[in-house]
Amino acid sequence: MWLIPTDQASLQEQTFDVGDQSLRLTLRWNSVGQHWAADVYSVTDGAWVAQGVALCVGVPILWRSPVPFFFWLTDESGVDLDPMVQTDLGTRCLVYVGPKAEVVP
Repeated sequence: MWLIPTDQASLQEQTFDVGDQSLRLTLRWNSVGQHWAADVYSVTDGAWVAQGVALCVGVPILWRSPVPFFFWLTDESGVDLDPMVQTDLGTRCLVYVGPKAEVVP
């Protein structure tokens, strides 16, 4: 798994490769719902993989989707709480991405 560099900006976008997939990840802070949401676009396939998925600590995001990768959010404080304020992302909460093949044989 690889750490995705994030900060506290309310809108973040970056493109990276996971295996043979080129992905564009957009993270945005929902100030009404008080949560971070992710959009994942496959540049390789030219199609959306997910839109508006809430970032939750300890839940393998996109695990049940038919894609070869997943995202993982950690709480570095050890309390295992989801991000509660915008500034939690990139400090207390870190986002990782990895191929499913590395976890399941």
